[in-house]
Amino acid sequence: MTGVVHKSIENPSPAAILRKGVRQRLKPMRKLSRAIVESQDAEALHDLRVASRRLRTALLLMGSFVSHRHIKPIARRLKQLTRALGLPRELDVHVEHLNRLHENLGAVEASAAAEFLLERVAERRAREHREMLKALKSLPIVKLQKDIQALTRRLPRREVSGGVGRSGDEILAPLIEHAFAGLSALRQTERPEDLHQMRIAVKRLRYALEWIAPTARGGFAIVIHRAVALQDCIGRHHDATQLLRLIENVKEELIGRGRTALAEGLQHCRDTVAMERDQHYAEFLAMTQQMTASAIHRDVRSALEFAERRATIAKLRRVGT
Repeated sequence: MTGVVHKSIENPSPAAILRKGVRQRLKPMRKLSRAIVESQDAEALHDLRVASRRLRTALLLMGSFVSHRHIKPIARRLKQLTRALGLPRELDVHVEHLNRLHENLGAVEASAAAEFLLERVAERRAREHREMLKALKSLPIVKLQKDIQALTRRLPRREVSGGVGRSGDEILAPLIEHAFAGLSALRQTERPEDLHQMRIAVKRLRYALEWIAPTARGGFAIVIHRAVALQDCIGRHHDATQLLRLIENVKEELIGRGRTALAEGLQHCRDTVAMERDQHYAEFLAMTQQMTASAIHRDVRSALEFAERRATIAKLRRVGT
C-alpha cells in the first residue's frame, strides 16, 4: 500500500516520462504508415508527420541523458521521414484552402482560375504522393520503432541530481530562448521565412513542454495553450505565403502563354489570399504583444518549482503519518 502512495505523490523525472511516453507514441506509427500506403489517407499523413516531429523533439530531450552518438543516426532517419511527408501534406493543405476559396469567390473569372489552380495542385499532389510512398518503403517503420525503443532503455532509471524541477528547467530554457529570440524583430517587420522558422521553434518548444508536463503536475497548461495558439497563427500565415507563391508562379506562366483571362482571375485569388495573410500577421502582432522569452521561462520555472514543493510536502506528510 505504501509503495502505491509513494508513486502517486512523487513527481516523475523527465527521463522516466520520456521512457514511458516515447514507447506509447511509437505504437500507432505502423498503422498510420499502412493507412497512407493503402488509401493515401490525408489525416493519417498528418498524424504520422506530427508523430515524427514529436519523436524528434523527444530525441532532442533525451540528449540530456544519452550520448549523441546513439541518438544521431535515429534522429537522421526520423528527419527523413518528416521530410518525405512534408510536401504532400503541404499540398493537401493547399487543396483544402483552394476549395474554400473556390466556394467563396463570386467573380466567374476568379472561380474558374481557382478551379484551374486546383487541377494543377491535384496533379502535383498525385506526383508527390507517389514519391512519398517510395520514400516510406525505403524507411522501414518497424525497424525505426525497434531502434527508438532500444534507445529508451539507455535512459537513466534514477532521478538526476539537483531535483526534478531543475532538470526540467535546464532542458526547457534553451528551447524557450531559441523560440522567442527573434520575436522583437518580427514584430517590427513581417518576414515570412523568419516567421516560419519561429513557428518550427515554437512547435519544438510546445512538444517539449508536452513531454515534460507531468513533472509540473498540470502547471504547463496555460503556457502550452499559448504555444499552440501561436503555432497555429504562424502556420496559417505560412500556408497563405506558400499559396501566394504558387498563385504568382502559375499566373506568370499563364501570362507567358497568352491566357490573360485566367491570369486576371488568379490576380483576384491572389488578392484574397494576400488579405488573409495580412490578417494572420495582425493576429500574430496582437497575440505576442505581451509575450517574451523571460516571461515564459518564469512561468515554466514557477510551475516546476511549485510542483516540486507539493511533492516535498506530500512526502513529509507521509513520513509524519
